[in-house]
Amino acid sequence: MMDSKFRAKLRADAAPLDVILTIGKNGVTDATITEALNAFSSRELIKARVLETAPGDIRDCAGEVATAVDAEIVHIIGNTFVLYKKLPEKVHVKPKPRKLVSNVKVRRGDDRRSVVRVYSRGDNAEARKGYRQNSRKEGRKR
Repeated sequence: MMDSKFRAKLRADAAPLDVILTIGKNGVTDATITEALNAFSSRELIKARVLETAPGDIRDCAGEVATAVDAEIVHIIGNTFVLYKKLPEKVHVKPKPRKLVSNVKVRRGDDRRSVVRVYSRGDNAEARKGYRQNSRKEGRKR
């Protein structure tokens, strides 16, 4: 159960959301529950709409979906309802920092030096040559 302050915060967070789940004339089906589970894999709040042709009441539909996906009903307004399910905490692994190749190419010409750094990771090494100092081609002073 959530307290009223947390529920109010969730209602405020859900206001700008678009409707993700729509329940139509077939009611709550396995496909509807699968879509809700897929949506909950990447977000905590889901806004859903029950069409007028759907069998049963909106509270019944919201309750069925909430129990099937193990979520809580935040609020029901008109034909829309919002469900909340806390995301499981993921273990964050720090990515390894990119290492520069040991040989840095230095080009000389016209009293200016251009330093090009090539990263060792990635498929497109040419796209990563972007670090240049005092390059006349770009026409900028750094």
